[in-house]
Amino acid sequence: MVIATVVSSLLAAQALALYWLGRQRRAGIAIHALLGLLWPAAAGAAQLPLIVGPEPYRSGPVSVTYVLGIVVVGLGLFVSAILALRRAPALRA
Repeated sequence: MVIATVVSSLLAAQALALYWLGRQRRAGIAIHALLGLLWPAAAGAAQLPLIVGPEPYRSGPVSVTYVLGIVVVGLGLFVSAILALRRAPALRA
């Protein structure tokens, strides 16, 4: 229940950020920068202990690749949002 609430909250924040980006507001980019760190942190905290543990991880390499993909995409979102914040001073606050 807690994980579902956290993931739903992250998705709602991302939807709000996309809406604000459409309205050309800097807050949309800032939220994406924050989410670019939260998604990998959440995925890593929830799954990393299971991945490195002694038991086989879910479906094996496919599941590990999925989690690593979340981390890589999240970090890419963070970097691109930071670059956009630096290059888009004309956006509204």
